[in-house]
Amino acid sequence: MVLDFTQPPAGYPKANQTIPGTAYPGVILAAIPATTGDCKGVSTLLWATGQDASLGSFVAPGFIGEIKAGQPGAYCMDLPLQITPVKASREITVRVLGAAKTQQTSLPYLVKAQLSTGDTRTATNTAATGKPLSLTVTAPEGATITSAIVTGVPQHSGVLVAVTSVTLT
Repeated sequence: MVLDFTQPPAGYPKANQTIPGTAYPGVILAAIPATTGDCKGVSTLLWATGQDASLGSFVAPGFIGEIKAGQPGAYCMDLPLQITPVKASREITVRVLGAAKTQQTSLPYLVKAQLSTGDTRTATNTAATGKPLSLTVTAPEGATITSAIVTGVPQHSGVLVAVTSVTLT
C-alpha cells in the first residue's frame, strides 16, 4: 500500500491545514510531543504545501498558527512523527523531503521501527535541502512492524519531518 502525502486527505482542500491522525486510510499518524520549549505538548499534524514550488506538499508534525503574537506560520515541524500501520506490515518505506528551519545543507534522518517481537530496527541516511530521501526498514522473518518513528537527528534539531509518502508491504 502506498500512501501519497503530496495530496491532501480525501475531502480536504489543497491548503495548509491541521489534519487528524486518521486522515489517511491504512495508518494512524501522531506527532510525538516535546517535553520542553515552545513545542511542549504539541501532538497535532499538518498537511502543508511547501514554502516554494520546489518543496511540494507533505504531512508533518506541528500546527499552523502563532507561537508568538503577530508571527503566524507552521511550527513544531521538527517533532518526531509516529506511523502506525493498521494492518501488519513486513516493510515500511518513508519518503521525506529534506528541509530545515535553518540554512543546513546536510539533513540527517532516522526511521526506527518497533517490531512485533519487541525488537527495533532502524534506517538512517542524509538528505540534501529540497531533495527527497527514502528510508526503508524490513522486519526479519516471523516479525511485523507495529509502528515506526521518523525524526531528524538529533530530535528537535531543526531538521523538519516533511513526509511525502509511506509505503507498507
